[in-house]
Amino acid sequence: MAALTSRQQAALDRIMEQGSVAGIDKGMIQALTRKGALSNDFLTAQQVARAVAVEASQAKSKAAEPVEPGALPDYTRKSWNSLSDLVERIKTDGREEIVSFDGIKIVTDAREFGLAFGELTVTVQEDEA
Repeated sequence: MAALTSRQQAALDRIMEQGSVAGIDKGMIQALTRKGALSNDFLTAQQVARAVAVEASQAKSKAAEPVEPGALPDYTRKSWNSLSDLVERIKTDGREEIVSFDGIKIVTDAREFGLAFGELTVTVQEDEA
C-alpha cells in the first residue's frame, strides 16, 4: 500500500475541505492510493478529479462486462489511453494471463491487443496443434 506524502495529504485535505472534486470521499482516496493512482508529489484537484473519473469509468465498464463463467471481457467497449492501462485492467480482472507486453502489444494466453489512435485491436490466439 502506497502511503501519501505529507504534501499529498495536505493537498487532499484542502481538496476535501473545498469540495472541489465531485464524488470524492475518504474511501475513494484510500482506494486510489492503494492502486498507486495518487502517487505524485504535487497533487492537484485536477489530478484527483482525473483519478476519480478513471476509477468511476472502470467501475462502470466492469459492471457491464459479461458474467458468464469462462467469458472474456470485451475491452473494446472502452476507450484506452495506453496499453499500460489495459495491462493493469487485465491483471485486475484475472481472467487472462499476460504472457508478454512490449509497449506496442499485449499478448495474453487467449488474445493479442494493440492500440492505435485510441482504438483497441484484438486478435484471438489460435490453438497450436
